[in-house]
Amino acid sequence: MTSEPEKAEADSSDESPSETSGSPEIENQNPTTVEQTDSAKQAESDAFTLSRSNQAVAITLASVVIVLMALQWARLSGWGVRPVEIAELPPISNDFRLDVNTATAIEWSQLDGIGEVLADRIVQDRTDHGRFASIEDLSRVDGIGPQTLGRIRQWLTVKQTD
Repeated sequence: MTSEPEKAEADSSDESPSETSGSPEIENQNPTTVEQTDSAKQAESDAFTLSRSNQAVAITLASVVIVLMALQWARLSGWGVRPVEIAELPPISNDFRLDVNTATAIEWSQLDGIGEVLADRIVQDRTDHGRFASIEDLSRVDGIGPQTLGRIRQWLTVKQTD
């Protein structure tokens, strides 16, 4: 008579590899090797999982980042900001007038179309030939023609002296 373990072994040897639940590769491996591969897979999957405390920290940090991003978006979009009304000043009328008989070369050069050289010529002409009686007398200066005079006329005045 055969013992029960021997009988079980004989029954398992009668089965073909296709009838067994595992693949032929697993049958050829001993149980220790199968356990080692299972533990290696478990260790690999454990390497990518977080513990409960690490999960809580990650969720807290993600929540803080989301809240800060929402606050930044609200700030940049102007949410909650009241518009400030600014009273506009009336346009300033420019009352600046340049007296042709007292203006310096620096003052003359501030006018559009009058450079340093032309400003020096105007002052030199005034020194050499005397005061300008009218704005039209500026045309006696070399370099001031009808166009230049027309362009700067609005900024000029002739003050009478006593």
